[in-house]
Amino acid sequence: MSHLDTDKAVEAIAAAYLEEERDALAALEAVVRDALADLTERERRIGEAARFVSRGYIRGREIER
Repeated sequence: MSHLDTDKAVEAIAAAYLEEERDALAALEAVVRDALADLTERERRIGEAARFVSRGYIRGREIER
């Protein structure tokens, strides 16, 4: 995504939050709340995926190096 596309996306998101909340502070709080919720979910998924990553074992025995 180019810088110009990013700026347009930011403006569109900000406008949508402002339209929904009708107050700049409330819109900012909603953006932060949503961003933190997304970050928490991403961290949960990364942690979940990490459990499936090989730790150097194949079928119950350690890989010799």
